[in-house]
Amino acid sequence: MKFKRIMTAAIAGAIVLATAVGAYADYQSKSNKGDFTFKLKEKSAFDDIKEKGVLKVCTTGDYRPFTYLDPQTNDFTGIDIDMAKHLAGKLN
Repeated sequence: MKFKRIMTAAIAGAIVLATAVGAYADYQSKSNKGDFTFKLKEKSAFDDIKEKGVLKVCTTGDYRPFTYLDPQTNDFTGIDIDMAKHLAGKLN
């Protein structure tokens, strides 16, 4: 049960982070006084993921228990891998 809570919190954090990246502000100076305008991107990172149908994840594979590349099976394991697979499943 504790693992599900951790997984849910991690996925929620990933969603918040991806949303923040998608809403990255493009600041432009309006004058010499330092006034700025705030412009949201029209498309978020989630829009790109859903459109392409691909969730790209980068990992080193050398830091257990987060991520590990087993040299015998050439498979990645760890909590980061589990969370990425879970998020990909939730996004279809």
